Amino acid sequence: MRLVVRALQKNRGKSMESLCSVKDHLDVTAKEKVAEQLLGVKALLKEDFDGGWSYDIMCKLLCNTFNICDDEMTAIGAGVYIQCSQLNHSCDPNCVVLFAGKTLTVRAIKDIPTGDQLHISYVDLVDSYVDRTSQLKRVYGFLCVCGRCLVEEEEEETVEVTKELEFRQSLKATQDWEGVLRCHQLSPHCSIVTAIKDSELTFEAQLGLGMWGKAAETASKLVDLYRRCLFQYHPLIGLTLMKLGKLQRLEGNMQQLKASISSLTQAVHCLGITHGPSHPLTREAMEMLMDSNLELNRS
Repeated sequence: MRLVVRALQKNRGKSMESLCSVKDHLDVTAKEKVAEQLLGVKALLKEDFDGGWSYDIMCKLLCNTFNICDDEMTAIGAGVYIQCSQLNHSCDPNCVVLFAGKTLTVRAIKDIPTGDQLHISYVDLVDSYVDRTSQLKRVYGFLCVCGRCLVEEEEEETVEVTKELEFRQSLKATQDWEGVLRCHQLSPHCSIVTAIKDSELTFEAQLGLGMWGKAAETASKLVDLYRRCLFQYHPLIGLTLMKLGKLQRLEGNMQQLKASISSLTQAVHCLGITHGPSHPLTREAMEMLMDSNLELNRS
């Protein structure tokens, strides 16, 4: 709602004229939600309220707003970035969007031939094909037909598996870490996306309980799963390798220290591509790697 008000107050939203809109794709439920939000906008703008303009701007914001994320890839805000909104979507993108505060950066994560389009993902890439498709259709009014989606189209988890993950998520919300681990009974034949979500929950629970050794094992498993599900370079891979290196170093023995150096070396390489060598997260990983090497030399 605040974004709508800001856009209307700034040249009556004229800076957003080039953006696409979902006005023609909204279902009845979405239209009702927009109508409710317009009442709030009207209360804030009062005599400056223009129903037509406000509706148009809100429909553009619905499909052009970026989640501003911290270094943990957690959404902490939202914003509109006109140039980056021109980029098309793929569930197998060649670029990623990163933030340093409110500053948005687009970085290539694959070799891109001259003349090829730049693609980012509009949705969480660690969601299932069904969930990604549902969000793309509901929010953006189209379906993705990239290579990944064509392969995963036939994959679908059972209702029981979905309910179990939802129950574990509810336990996480109350920080019932023992409960999260106690319910860890997924089939080894589940989809890779389900395996990732299951391992992410297990990892957070193990960290919450101070189970560093077990957490390191799960982090190592997560890195492998991310590489299988996503691609060679992705922010989640670099971030998890960095966490793995920290955990391995905590073990306090020579074998794990060497393993930490290996993990941190991979983290620095991955983050150097996804975030850039000057990004604070990359520099932090470099410092951790230098400290681990110094500790190894002193041993």
